[in-house]
This record gives sequence, structure tokens and C-alpha cells, in this order.
Amino acid sequence: MGTDNIHLAIQRIYEAVLAPQAWEEAAASIVTAIGADWGFLIATQGGVTALSVSAGLEPVLARGLQREFQNRLPQWIKNIPVGTPRRQSSEISDSEFKRTHIYNEVVKPANMFYGLVLPVSHSDTRQVYFSAGRHLGARDFGEGDLSAAAMIAPHLTAALNARSHMVSADLRANGAFDLLMRLNIGVVLLESEARPVFVNRYAEALCEPHDGLIINHQEVSALVLSDAKSLRDTIACATDINGDRSNLTIGRLTMRASPRCYVSRRSPRLPLIVRAIPVMPPESLGGISPLVCTALLIFDPERPVEVNQSDVAKTFGLTPREAEFAALPARGHDVDEAALMMGIKSETAREYLKDIEGKTQTHRQSQLVSLLLRGGTDIFRE
Repeated sequence: MGTDNIHLAIQRIYEAVLAPQAWEEAAASIVTAIGADWGFLIATQGGVTALSVSAGLEPVLARGLQREFQNRLPQWIKNIPVGTPRRQSSEISDSEFKRTHIYNEVVKPANMFYGLVLPVSHSDTRQVYFSAGRHLGARDFGEGDLSAAAMIAPHLTAALNARSHMVSADLRANGAFDLLMRLNIGVVLLESEARPVFVNRYAEALCEPHDGLIINHQEVSALVLSDAKSLRDTIACATDINGDRSNLTIGRLTMRASPRCYVSRRSPRLPLIVRAIPVMPPESLGGISPLVCTALLIFDPERPVEVNQSDVAKTFGLTPREAEFAALPARGHDVDEAALMMGIKSETAREYLKDIEGKTQTHRQSQLVSLLLRGGTDIFRE
């Protein structure tokens, strides 16, 4: 393939660093540079799809290829060294290839056959692959095609790393990265076109069961169509509010400026709660990247309550033993259960409760629990 096509593909790749919508054009340029008919780029982080882009493939087939790479990656692809493009025909025989899931689920329905695979990055937590193919009956990829892919590979790696590093660097420079990563709620930061630029570990974990919430390079969405629409509307509402400064009060957001929605999960699980917060303009961000326009806070109502006993003891003047007892009702245990768990008599437990209510100025167990949930819940992960 021509040098000009290779240079154009590299240019398009770096343009996509600052404009995520340009990844489709970048993928198309790579396809042209290596003389393919279709191409597919997928990046996963912690088991979650961070980027999935195709060129020349029907959407349903692209989704099928995404599933194959994410959930059922063949061993012959795993064996290809990172940064080294290889022909499918050099790694697996044609007869064996015809028996694979990738062939029968994607390649055959797309009327393709010969393919090329380029592992861009591979670690315990992050995998990036680019694959390409040609129509059935076309010749196999040649040495020149492999050479073009090899020239593009390091630039693809650098570009994919750059965008996440940009956001992380902004957050770290302002002391926000570690804070957001340790939160016991999901946090997703979105740019103006609602594409994620940062996802904390808790939000990633909520996506891992593939039950309800979807987060990838392109969007935050949901498996249920009605939930997906509600989520889009909620994000759009927050984005619109961000553009209308009359809806914001000095130093805080009005209730109107914090729309919310729900993402259902398989029964009997409770739905996730998603709240969209408009982010202040760049000149007054105070710790968040200028790319960010909206922050999503994702709450799991099934998350076990963890009360910070040390904070409770210091705040209300409780003994360590009293703080240990106070945390148990907050987790849903009654007095008798708390007594059994602490290895004390029920009468002793009731004395503890009476003393604790006196120190916290509460008069009923329900008031005590409410106070602890409001002031003693540990929202940070170790």
C-alpha cells in the first residue's frame, strides 16, 4: 500500500485522541492503508469494553466480533506477539478456521474470508486488538500489507494511551484521580458529546456482570431499550443545563440541575440509580479535566453499608466497643442479632444501645440508624 495512505492513517489516529468521534474515520483509514475491505478495533479495560470501532462491517456483525474478542478470544490469536501483525492463514489452517466461532458468527455472514490480526496491547487488565479482512475470493494479505500494519501499530498504541493519560493527568495534577478511584460509588466523566473520558473502578465493576449498565468508548447506555433512552435523556438534560448558567446557583447546583434515572437489572436485583451532574466550565473546574462537561454518579442500592467505626467513635465520643455495636443496626441487624455477633448478652446490648442513644442525642433506634447512615457511612475503598 502507498506511503501516503499510511501517513494519512497515522494522522487520523492522532486526530482521534482529541475527537473520539473520529475513531471511525481512523479505522477506515487503516483499512485503506493495509488494503482490507473491513476493519475492527477493540480495546478492553478490566473486562469492560472501552473502545469498539468498525469500518466496512454491518453493526450486527461488528457487535458479534466484539463478543468474540471480549468473551471467546481464540488461542491462535492470543499466541500472536504484541505489535506483530499476522495473517490468519499463517496461524490456523483454512479448514480449522472454518470451524471457529469467529468464522461462522461473523466472517462467513459478512461474505469474507482471509483476515489479518494485530495485537496492539495485551496485559492482565488491558487488551487491544485490530483485525481486518477481505471479501471471499480475494487474495490473501501480502508482505506489504503486513509491513503497513506494523508501521501503524506503534502509533495506534500511543494514541490509545494518550487520551486516557490526558484525563488521568488532569485529575492527578489536581489531586482528584485517587479520590475518584477510591469512591464507593460509580463515577463516569463525560465530554460534551456524552462520550466517557474517565470511568472509576466501582463503575467498571458495576458493568462486569453485563446486567443492566453498559459503558464503552462511545457511550454510557443500558441493555433495556427504555432504560437506555431514559439514560440518554438524563445526560442530555444535564448537558443542556450546563449550557444554561441561569439554572446554576453560586457554589452549588440546584435540584433541577441534577436529573436522575434508573437502570434495571435482572430480577430480583434492584435497579441502579444514575444521577447526572453538570460540570462547571473550564475556568472554574477546580480539579476536573477541561474535557469534562457532565459527571455521572452511579449508586447501587444493594451495596452493603459500611460504617466507619473510628469516625463514629470520634464524632460522638463512643468507646470502640460502642462504635462496633452501633455499626451493626446500621447494617440491618436487630439488638439480639447484634448481641450474638458481639458475643454479649441481650441485656448488655440494650445497655449499649441506651448509652449510645444518649451520646448521639437520639431517642429511637431508627433515629440512630438514620444518623449513622448520613454521617458515618464509609464512602471510600481501601
